[in-house]
Amino acid sequence: MMQHELDAGIPVLTEIVAPGSVFPAVPAIQVAPVAQPEARIALNADDITHEVLQRLQGNIQTLLETHIRHCIDEALLAVSSNLAADISGSVQQAVTQLVRETVAQELAKHDFHKTKNT
Repeated sequence: MMQHELDAGIPVLTEIVAPGSVFPAVPAIQVAPVAQPEARIALNADDITHEVLQRLQGNIQTLLETHIRHCIDEALLAVSSNLAADISGSVQQAVTQLVRETVAQELAKHDFHKTKNT
């Protein structure tokens, strides 16, 4: 009995196929056309465009910051390398000059003492 109650909603073959017909007698189904007004489509397109631009802006900003950091890092590395080489050369020249002057002063003292003692 329980099975008969469940089967009550299922149509039988004679309800689907008209007697003497090869094709089923399917009642026409009325479906309302689904169409969006142009304004709504335009609004959706504007919303989608805005959303895509917002996402791209975030990505572009991140990529731009990364690229700028990379360029600045390279520029700072080049400048610091050149600056280190320049400073090293300047320090080397200053030390060399200081040593020469100190040696010349010491030699002058010794020569002065030799001349005075003779």
